[in-house]
Amino acid sequence: AGFHGTVIWALFFAVFVGCMSEVIAGVFGKENLTEVITMLRGGSFIILTLVIGFYFSQLLTMLGRQTFVLCLLGVYNIVFIICTSIMLNKGLGIVSLVYSGLIGQIIYVLLLGFLSFRHLRIGIKSLYMVAVPIVGASIAGIINLLLGRIFVKYVGNIATIGICLVLSFICYLLIIFFLRYI
Repeated sequence: AGFHGTVIWALFFAVFVGCMSEVIAGVFGKENLTEVITMLRGGSFIILTLVIGFYFSQLLTMLGRQTFVLCLLGVYNIVFIICTSIMLNKGLGIVSLVYSGLIGQIIYVLLLGFLSFRHLRIGIKSLYMVAVPIVGASIAGIINLLLGRIFVKYVGNIATIGICLVLSFICYLLIIFFLRYI
């Protein structure tokens, strides 16, 4: 239930930030929002990887494998520094920090997940539990995109974020509930 609950909450907020990036960026201003929107869209996936990485690291720590967690954090830092250096040399600017963090975090979470599943002897069948939240988050993302485009014209950015958050969250929970019992 812990991993499933982690995925359910993190996936919803990652999709919400990614889909509503233009509206969220609009809260900060009206001009030159291209980099902010790019960072929000790219960085929204970091929400999911960060939460799952924390879950796996706590699991390995409780299993007495703190050394693995510290070594993998070192790998994350090395990957982040290398990717940032390469991307800055290619002229990506500040966005390179988001993409480098995302690449490092994905590698970190994959390695943590592999070690966690290996130590717990959990098979690939347990990964099917993320299929329902992915479907629910995808539908909630579409709802966010549609409602965001409609409401932002009439009620502004902040109100649109609140309305879309509440409506898409209710739809997300209903979808998860119904798909789980089918």
